[in-house]
Amino acid sequence: MNTNSSHCSNSSIVYRQGSTESSIVRAEQTYIPGKCERYFSALESWILWRAILIGQILSLLLCTTAVITQVLTSRFGVHAPTAQNFLLYVLMCLTFTTVLACRTGDDGLLNVLKNRWWKYLIVSILDVEANYLVVKAYQYTTLTSIQLLDCFTIPVVLLLSWVVMRVRFKIIHIVGVSVSLMGIGCLVWADADSSKEVDKGVESRLTGDMVCMAGAFFYGVTNVAEEHFIKKYDQIEFLGMLGLFGTVISGFQLALTEHPQVSSMNWHHWEEIGLVVAYSAALYAFYATVPLVLSSLGSTAFNLSLLSTDYYSLIAGVALFRYKYHALYAMSFVFFISGTIIFCSKKDVEAQ
Repeated sequence: MNTNSSHCSNSSIVYRQGSTESSIVRAEQTYIPGKCERYFSALESWILWRAILIGQILSLLLCTTAVITQVLTSRFGVHAPTAQNFLLYVLMCLTFTTVLACRTGDDGLLNVLKNRWWKYLIVSILDVEANYLVVKAYQYTTLTSIQLLDCFTIPVVLLLSWVVMRVRFKIIHIVGVSVSLMGIGCLVWADADSSKEVDKGVESRLTGDMVCMAGAFFYGVTNVAEEHFIKKYDQIEFLGMLGLFGTVISGFQLALTEHPQVSSMNWHHWEEIGLVVAYSAALYAFYATVPLVLSSLGSTAFNLSLLSTDYYSLIAGVALFRYKYHALYAMSFVFFISGTIIFCSKKDVEAQ
């Protein structure tokens, strides 16, 4: 009798131990997928995938402007960065500023000018000079170097988002940025391994690199400012004010600094005029579409999605400028897209 009861108690202990272990296993099996589901829950949103797709379209538009600038500089000797961007601001003024002027009440042009004109003036100055500096850099350095150094925008945006916008990033966001920057490493390796680039001189390229980094810094500031304005107000107001002040600022700068360069352009040569118009049209489409991505992804993810511009530009360089194709180009594109998806898989949080 005692033996049977002892046997039963031992069996119950073993059963309880077995059931405990199985419950732990089941908990672990449900914990890991559950945690992964929480991390990547944002990937189920069509709005997110639409924003990522639009980001690739924006990258192609930026690639178009980069290639056109390279052609204007190297083949036609056009060195007028302010004039090249002036038409952009005029187009924005004719469209978005006109729409803003037709509004009434607190959202109207006069009320916006009265309450916050100085904020838009500062952002417009930075935006005009950012476009000026990046286009100017093509006179000193190469398309590849400019595309790589443009990535300096990302740490600027990360810092300003954390300090100004009070965005708090998680580990998965850092992983996404790191994966994207691995793509930049691939391009740097490929660039160092390639011998097809034309040597423009160490001093000249250093000047171009510094000019490009200054423009990238200004781009980072304006991107964060644009995210703030379109979330607090709306995109029509931002683009309208940018078009208004940008036209005035670039117009004065054009008259003061680039009158000889504009006069020396061959205005009867349809290729030069066509390239300038195509550049302005592509950049106008870029500016008009950017708020759709910024409002969905934020400025950091927006700039990560634009990293694929480097890949598209290098592929265009292979086709048009006889750059040497490198297998690392394709690998860099995979890193860019993967890093953007990882970063966007979980929304960042703005501190209260």
